[in-house]
Amino acid sequence: MYSQTDYYFNEGTFTDINPLFVGMQKCQSLHSYGPRICPYTIIHYVLKGKGTVEQNGTVEAVSEGQIFIIFAGDIAKYTADESDPWEYMWIAYDGIYESKLRCLDKFVFSVERDIFENLHAEITGNTCNKYSVASLLYTLHGKYSDMGEAKDKHDYPSEVKKIIKLKYMQDISVAEIAKNLNIDKRYMSRIFKQRYGKTVIEYLIEVRMKRATELLRDGYSVADTATIVGYSDSFNFSKMFRKTMGTSPSEFRKTHRSGAL
Repeated sequence: MYSQTDYYFNEGTFTDINPLFVGMQKCQSLHSYGPRICPYTIIHYVLKGKGTVEQNGTVEAVSEGQIFIIFAGDIAKYTADESDPWEYMWIAYDGIYESKLRCLDKFVFSVERDIFENLHAEITGNTCNKYSVASLLYTLHGKYSDMGEAKDKHDYPSEVKKIIKLKYMQDISVAEIAKNLNIDKRYMSRIFKQRYGKTVIEYLIEVRMKRATELLRDGYSVADTATIVGYSDSFNFSKMFRKTMGTSPSEFRKTHRSGAL
C-alpha cells in the first residue's frame, strides 16, 4: 500500500524558522526516495515501521519513534524496509535557524512522541497551519540544538576569523578553512554569515584590503603589496582593490603614501 498527503504553506514568510510544507506517507516495501539534494531542510518523524537513510555517504537505520534530518545542500537517499516499510511525517523549512541542528553529531535520533502528536492530528484532520508547525520546529530547535551546542564548545565563526588573520597572506580557500576546523563547509559559511552579516570570502577580502592600504601608505609597490596580502597575480589584486576601495592601488599609493622605504 502506498499513500501520500502534502500541505503547502503560501502565506507570509517567517524569518527565523519558515515552514514550507508538511506531509505524511505510508510507503510500500523498498520504496526509495533519492539520491537528491534539497534546497531546504526536511525533518522526518517515523510513525511506524523502519527503513534506512544515507546522507553524504553515511548510512543509518531508522525505526518507529525516531526522526531523521535531511540537511539543505546534502546528498540524501532513504528507503523503506522490505518486511516492515515505514510510515512517516515530514516538515520542510528554511530560515535563519535552518542550519542550527547541524551542531548535533548525528542526523538520526529518538524524540518524545508527543512532540509530533498535534501535527499528526492536524494532517489527518486537514487542519494544518503554518503557526503550529513553526511552533513545533521551535520546540525541536530549542530542545536539540541546545543539546548539540553543549557538546560543541567551539566558537567556529570566531575561529574562522582567527585563521583568516593568520593566513590571509596565503592562497587560502573556504574549503581549506573548513578542513582546518573539521566542519562542513556549507555549515561553516552559514553560521559565519549569520554571526557577522558577511560571507567568509567577503571577510577575507576585507582583511586583505585593509592590510594592503597600510602597505601602500608605507610605500610598498603594488606588486609587492599584492604578494604580501595573498595575491599571486597583481592584476587580480588591482581589480579587487579597485572594486573594494573605489580606486586603483597605484592611485591610492600616490595619494596616501606616507613615506618611502
